[in-house]
Amino acid sequence: MAFFIIILVSSVTLTNGNLTSSSHKFINLAAYFTGLGLLSTNIAPKLCSEFQKLSIKNDEKSISEAQKLDKILQPIHHSMFIESNPSPVKYAAKLLNLCDDSVRLPMVGVTNSTKELIKNALLSAKLI
Repeated sequence: MAFFIIILVSSVTLTNGNLTSSSHKFINLAAYFTGLGLLSTNIAPKLCSEFQKLSIKNDEKSISEAQKLDKILQPIHHSMFIESNPSPVKYAAKLLNLCDDSVRLPMVGVTNSTKELIKNALLSAKLI
């Protein structure tokens, strides 16, 4: 899989400092394959799957839909990395009734401010 990621990332070209739309989708997919989306796929599997399917298509409608999903997913991605992993993911999973949010030492549970951020991200994506 790493070889595939290298091919995707190496195909990205910058024009006047901007990524082309086709290059942008490869960056998004590379991010999913390298772990960014891995945490989020546990919390929002359907959204992440749809994003990936739409990102590899070459028509304007699919790209537009992928960009909409990306905007929905960004707060979830952000909230999964705001504190040390796996605590944010476990808290999000608790909100989805998938498990409890207990962690073993040396990990600690997420702070109240992070709990609020995670909850808001899930609410904005209509997951809870």
